[in-house]
Amino acid sequence: MRSEKKKEQRTPVVQVPDGHKKSGLRYQVQWQQKPPITVLLETRSAEAVAEICRKQATMKEPEYNISEEAINTLGYEMIAQNKVADAAVLLKLNVDLYPKSDNVYDSYGEVLLLQGKKEEAIKAYRRAVELNPNNTNAGSVLEKLRQ
Repeated sequence: MRSEKKKEQRTPVVQVPDGHKKSGLRYQVQWQQKPPITVLLETRSAEAVAEICRKQATMKEPEYNISEEAINTLGYEMIAQNKVADAAVLLKLNVDLYPKSDNVYDSYGEVLLLQGKKEEAIKAYRRAVELNPNNTNAGSVLEKLRQ
């Protein structure tokens, strides 16, 4: 008779951005239990939402889901809705909150290209590759931009 281990249901835990720059403290939260920041966009501008998120990032228990993934996904949703300026604000927020993630720089580079900001996009893609030399998307975009 084969015994099966009971699989534990776990909520993914990720870290909040370093809102406490002097102390370097980082707090863990369970993002799935937090409301999405999309609810804020219903009544506020992208700039106002970004400011709220920056303040939330300094809190031990943020009220909203300000995870890297949530912000990145929302940025791409804004692009799909042809709200490129709003997407740029949100994806820049992600760069500010998660500066050690190559993915946020890759996404920010993409929205900068959509805005025609080639030199800024190159910087973002370079940073993505610096953080992760295996980021093939950023590497290939950089290669194309150099031609």
